Amino acid sequence: MDDQLVNQYLKPNGFTTGVYLVGWFLCDRWDKQHHQYQSTPKWSLERARDFFRDQASALSKNGISVSSFVLNCAANVPRKAAGKNG
Repeated sequence: MDDQLVNQYLKPNGFTTGVYLVGWFLCDRWDKQHHQYQSTPKWSLERARDFFRDQASALSKNGISVSSFVLNCAANVPRKAAGKNG
């Protein structure tokens, strides 16, 4: 968030406000052997929201205001039903 949003986008362009958008995909349908599953923190959606909110708050200083939004992108369809619905 600091490197990407603040230092690559906000500061070089003279902007003072930014939103860090996170898509949270972790769910029971993920293949547990997939490399992306293995490298993803096993946090709840609320834990992810707390983490990114706290990080944004810590970066909001010296005239810069950062907020975060964690979008729930998890496929909450049970694995057994997934084949029936697509």
